[in-house]
Formats: sequence, structure tokens, C-alpha cells
Amino acid sequence: MSDQQVRLRPVTEGDLPEYVRWLNDPEVTAFTLREFRGLTIEGEREWLARKTAPDSRDRPFAIEVDGRLIGQCELHVEESGQTAFYGIVIGDKTAWSQGYGTAAWLSRTSTRSACSSDGARPSTARKRVTGSRTT
Repeated sequence: MSDQQVRLRPVTEGDLPEYVRWLNDPEVTAFTLREFRGLTIEGEREWLARKTAPDSRDRPFAIEVDGRLIGQCELHVEESGQTAFYGIVIGDKTAWSQGYGTAAWLSRTSTRSACSSDGARPSTARKRVTGSRTT
């Protein structure tokens, strides 16, 4: 990985056009657990409202490198509050295979801030990886 700084921040409505573009690209979503074909900006607005609702167990974060949006990660705390699943999508293809997904996974910002508010222990967070792309 380069010495560029990976930063996680809350997802904003301004991020959604990039998400729609990325998630409608079959190459970007080839290793995700679900299909995203036909996503619209309206659908992404609804997604963001659900994910950021006070009762949501999901914590989405935008992934930036030197201020440039390159992807999204999300922590889902299970109902028990003891386990969390973490998903990562690097949508900007120019950022692939540079270790940014790994850096986002290792970021203590996301697991500590999201888990501590829900009582889940960051040490029990599990990363789900599909396919061969893990960065």
C-alpha cells in the first residue's frame, strides 16, 4: 500500500451518485454477496435513510484516500450485539489492489466507534470475504 492516508467517514448524500455508478458495474460487484443491478439515486437515498436511522444496527462508512472517495464499508452488528459483520467495496477501479480495503478493515475507527455504541466487541467482528478480491 502506498503512504496515502485511508480515512473512514460517515456516508453522505453527496456520495450516492458514485455508489450508484459503482454498484451498477458488474466488474465492481463481481465478488459481493448480492446483486446491485438497476440501482437508482432514489433507491440509494432510501438505503442511506434506513442505514442511518437511529434504530439501525448497520454503520456505513465512506472510504477516502487523500480526500478522494474510493469505496464504502459497512459494519452490521447482529441482534445479539456480540458479533458484527464487515463488508467492503472498493468501487474506484484505480484504487484496486493497493491495500485500501485491508486498511479499511484494519481501521480501528470503524470497529471501535460503531461497536462501542452498540455493545459489540470489536474483537468479535468477522470479515466476510467472497471471491478473490480482498483489498
